[in-house]
Amino acid sequence: MDILPALSQGRLCLALIQPSQGHAWIFQPLATLACRGPLNVIDGGNHFNAYRLAKAIRAQGVDPTPILKQVFISRSFTCHQLAACLSLVTSQSFPLIVLDLLATFQDENVSLHERKRLFTVCLSRLKQIARSSPILITAKAERAEFVENLLANSDQVFQMERQPVPIPLPLFQV
Repeated sequence: MDILPALSQGRLCLALIQPSQGHAWIFQPLATLACRGPLNVIDGGNHFNAYRLAKAIRAQGVDPTPILKQVFISRSFTCHQLAACLSLVTSQSFPLIVLDLLATFQDENVSLHERKRLFTVCLSRLKQIARSSPILITAKAERAEFVENLLANSDQVFQMERQPVPIPLPLFQV
C-alpha cells in the first residue's frame, strides 16, 4: 500500500498497524521521503533504525551519506518526552513522521488522567504542525483507549496488513 501520495500539507495521516506487525515496512517510504528533502522523525516506540534506512536509500540507487544528514531523529520514551519533542518542532514544510505514537501513553506509572491530558496536548500540537507540514503517524491497533481518539482526529487512515512471509521450498527431496 503506497501511503506517500496521501501525505500533504494540512493532513494528518495515520498508518494503523496490527499488534503483531513490526515497523520494517516503514523504511521504504522513509527512504523515498528522505531522498526528496529534509525529514523529521519522532520515534515513540524505539523502532527507528538508521542502518535500515541507509539500506533502503541505497536500494534506490542513491548514496545515503548526504541524505541521512537531513534526517532529524528524536526519541521519546515517555508521554512527557513525546509532548516535549512535539513542542520543539518548528514551523517547517518538510514531513514529520511519528513512529508508534501510542507506545509512550502506555506507561502505568503515569496516571490515566495525565496520559489522556498529554495525548490531547499532542494531538492539538500535531494538528497545528500539520498546517505547514505533511504528517504520518504510525500506531498499533491494540491500544484501544487512545486509538478511537486518534482515528477521529486523522484525515486519512491506512490499515497496514501484515504481509505473509514466503516459505522457502527445498531444492532437493531427501
